[in-house]
Formats: sequence, C-alpha cells, structure tokens
Amino acid sequence: MKNILRFTPVLFAVYPVVFLYAHNVQEVNIGQIYFPLGVSLLSTLIIWGLLSLVIKDRLKAGLITIVFLIFFFSYGSLFDSLLSLKLFSVKHRHLFPIVLLIAGYLSYFILIIKRKNLVDCIFRILSVIISVLIVVNIVVLVPIEVKKVNFSKPTTADRQVKSIAPANSPDIYFIILDEYANSKTIKDIWNYNNSWFTNSLKDKGFYVAENSKTRYNQTYRSISSYLNMQYVDENASTLTCYQLISNNKAAKYLKEKGYKYVYIGNWYDANRYQLNADYQFNYFLDSDKTYIDEFALMLFKGTMVRPFTYLFETTSSGDSLEGNAIVYSFERLKQVSTMNVGGPKFVFAHILSPHAPFVFDKDGNKIDQADWYNWKEKKYYLGQYIYITKQVNNLVSELLKDKTNPPIIIIQSDHGPRPNYGPKPNQRMVIPENYMYEIFYSYYLPGLDNKIISQNMSPIYTFRLIFDKYFNEKLDLPEE
Repeated sequence: MKNILRFTPVLFAVYPVVFLYAHNVQEVNIGQIYFPLGVSLLSTLIIWGLLSLVIKDRLKAGLITIVFLIFFFSYGSLFDSLLSLKLFSVKHRHLFPIVLLIAGYLSYFILIIKRKNLVDCIFRILSVIISVLIVVNIVVLVPIEVKKVNFSKPTTADRQVKSIAPANSPDIYFIILDEYANSKTIKDIWNYNNSWFTNSLKDKGFYVAENSKTRYNQTYRSISSYLNMQYVDENASTLTCYQLISNNKAAKYLKEKGYKYVYIGNWYDANRYQLNADYQFNYFLDSDKTYIDEFALMLFKGTMVRPFTYLFETTSSGDSLEGNAIVYSFERLKQVSTMNVGGPKFVFAHILSPHAPFVFDKDGNKIDQADWYNWKEKKYYLGQYIYITKQVNNLVSELLKDKTNPPIIIIQSDHGPRPNYGPKPNQRMVIPENYMYEIFYSYYLPGLDNKIISQNMSPIYTFRLIFDKYFNEKLDLPEE
C-alpha cells in the first residue's frame, strides 16, 4: 500500500486533464487528451525525480511536486477570479511571481518537517482525495464515450448511394459565416451600412431574407437544425446535436441522389464531429503548421503556461492560425467550384468568421493579439466583418461564372454576434439578447421565383424548399 501511495503526485498530474475532459466530453474527442496528459505526466516525473535526488527524500519531494502541480493547474482560475472582482488591475507579470513565491514558501515548510509519519499521513489523505475525484470524473465520462462510438458511422443508406441525380443537377453551396450580423444588427450596434453587399447579392439574383431569425445562439444547435430541416429539441444534448450534424438529412438525401459531399471545416469541428463526406478539407488537419488543438489549448490556458499561450496560436512567421484558416477556406471554395467529382456537388463550408479572434482589419491587415477578443472596441469585430464581407462578395462572383448551369448558393450566419459572452470579461460589450438571434440569410436559387419566399423565412425551410422545387419531393414546410 505504501508503494502505491508514493505515486500520489502522478495522480495529481492526471486529475486536471481528466477533470477538464469530463466537463467538456461532449465537445472534444478522447484522442485530444493524450498529448496534454503525456506532457503532464512526463513533466511531473522529471520534477519529482530531480527533487528526490536533490533533497534525498522521495516523500517530501513528492509533496513539493504536488504543491507545484496545484498552483500550476489552478493559476488560470485564480487569474480569472481576480480579474472578475474588478478591484484592481491584474497582470500576469504581477501574479506569476507571487504564485511562485507562495509555492516556494510552502515547499520550504515541507522541507523542514521533521516527523516522517506526518509526511506519510499527508500522502495518505491526498491519495484518497485525488483517487476519489478521478473515479468520480471517469464515472461521468464513460457513458458519454460509449454513446460516441457509433455517432459518426455511416448508415446503410449512406453506403448504398444511388446515382440518380437529374440531368444538369446544380451544385449546391451551403456556406455558414459564424457570428455574422445581419444588416439591421450591424447598423444598430456598429453603425455600419452593409447595403452595398446586400444590393450586390440582389443584383446577382440572390434573395435576402432581411428579418430571418434562429431559435438558437449556439452554433451546434443552429447548424444541426438547418441541415436536418427541423428545429432541435431545446433539451437535446450537445452530443446529440453533433450526431445530427454528422449524419444530417440534407447530405444524406443528396448523396442518395448521386451528389458528392464536400466539407470545408475549421478548428471548431475538427474534433467535435466527423461528417460522412466524400471530400473533407480543414486547415488545422491539412496544414503542415504546428497546431495545438482546442482541448490542449483550453487546458494550458488554465495553467501557469497561460501567459505564454500566444506562442501556440501563431505560426513561425507570426501569422495567426485562425487567420490562415479563413484564407484557406475561401481559397478551397474557389478550387472546389472547378473540381470535377464525376457528378454534382453538395459543398458545406463552415467559416469561423467574423467570429473572434479578430485577426484581420477591414483591409486584411493583421490585428495585434491583445485585441483578438476585444468586443468592447467596436472597430475589431467590424473590421473583420467588413473583410469577410468582401471575401464573400468575391467568392460569389467566382461561383457564378458558369452561366450554363449556375449553382444553388446559400449564405447565412449560424447566429448573430454575441459580445456579451466574450472570453475576456474586461473586453466584452453588452447588447440586447434579441440581436444574437437575428441572422443574415440569403440564397441564390436559379430558376425559382423569389416572390414565394417570405422576408421572415426560417433557415430550417431552406433544404425543404430546394428538395421540393428542384427534386419534386413535395415536402411540407414546417410551421413556426
């Protein structure tokens, strides 16, 4: 038993990773814990081993290692708590050395303890506590992991695709601009007139539903409802929504019609859900750039590594990974438009912009990293919004070059901007909640009379309308 107790520091290295994963198990993938868990375990063993050699007492070295781990993994929470008090300005350059000093004093007191049985008793107590905490979290995550197993597996219908698409079936582009404000919101809150863009779309034959809304201000709920042509239950779990996205009805129907499914993703979905697409493009998976995934970054931001996490968010050239991914997505969309897949294409692209981080100004120039999540100063969201708008306008012109068989194009936001919930409390901006549900919603439906479409039309109608008008499915539109 005593030999087992002496590995208590290892349990303290494991617990923060298990705890964070258990509390985000629906959003992340089990494979994401291996890297941070390995780093945590290896670092702990090295520190513990070196201290044991120096002070010639393995138990005391273990206690000092535990003290360091507690402060190391609680640093981010401590920083955020002090920041939220708003009693004084909190800076890493002040808090970091204070935390190290306190940890050093505690380590000194451990060193001068004379009673070995006291050290052993402390080890026993800590071992029981941390073991119970680990078991509790494992009990929470195991059932969810079991549910995940079959979520991304193709169904029988997915595997038995019938090539029966009507002659000259148009390509279909479904483009989600994350957190893109509609014309009213951007005018009311940011005092910007976006009519040049909506007029440009209308001139090209698009219909813009000026008063469209979504029921959700969460990406996974919105996208799962759009692709499945019906509202998602308000009580549906995050995991259920990811399953609905992975095996969505719109893609399944089109694949049965002989369409090739093309997906252009980003860091948000890289480890959340796997779509049964024929072609998948993702900068964070395809690029040779070093990328610390979302879970590892989330974990490191809660530790004493937090002051240095900016190193994980940029490339060796200083470019932001998120910025590169945005450019990559637009380039891929243009390339896909000319890609021959042996039939019509259904292209789904989720572009995580103008969603923060705000890495571009209106002209595509880089933004200082200190302002990547700065909602308070309106120019940062607005700058990236204008930049993205220009890119979309250029993309539309590119997609409509083929006059003989023009594609169907849907361009919309998943939800409105949410400056109230920015990750940095001191850089948030409060706006009325209703703006978060008002979305930009436009589409190009060649050969269709736009008069049948309402200004208030919900985006869950989109694919029902397409399948009804282009494939004669005679689908009923759901009631509001």
